[in-house]
Amino acid sequence: MRGVRRLVVVGVFVALAAGCGDNLRPGEGQPPTPTGPSGQSPAVTAWLRFAPDLQSAEHGGFQEEFPLYQQRDVLAVIGVPDGDGARKLRLDVTGPGGGLLESRWVGFTTKGAAPETLEVGGGVVGDVPVERVRVVDGHARLLVPIAIAGTTLTRYHLKGRHTVSLYVDGAATPAAVGAFELRGAP
Repeated sequence: MRGVRRLVVVGVFVALAAGCGDNLRPGEGQPPTPTGPSGQSPAVTAWLRFAPDLQSAEHGGFQEEFPLYQQRDVLAVIGVPDGDGARKLRLDVTGPGGGLLESRWVGFTTKGAAPETLEVGGGVVGDVPVERVRVVDGHARLLVPIAIAGTTLTRYHLKGRHTVSLYVDGAATPAAVGAFELRGAP
């Protein structure tokens, strides 16, 4: 039951992300466009930032530090180059010691009809709902919550730098990597 509840929560946040960024002017609150060695944009220019809440995410209020014991969730604000059909996204969260804390899968689409669910993790993980999201500046815009309160993070006081790797459409290498730091005393 808990897994179903998490998928519903992810679906709600992805659905809310459909309008995320509509109020931003080009370049405002946006991460810089990555470039390849020759100065040209690489094939996949996904990006990843973090926000404390939905309002901050909508208005470019990104940050890298969060209070461990006062933060319910950290929102991963994600931009993935627009593409056709239903697509898969996986976020891997690793702790300060480098151990995997969580893998989160999200199904999304920006165009046309899509199936209601997508199989992820080679059938081992199961199915995730496919949410329709908006395109902002050529990128599908998603919000994925990373739970903090009531998790291993607070239970074992896992303060420090947490790394998030973003994998798109089953790729073996991350399309983007970001980090946030959890600070504070209980």
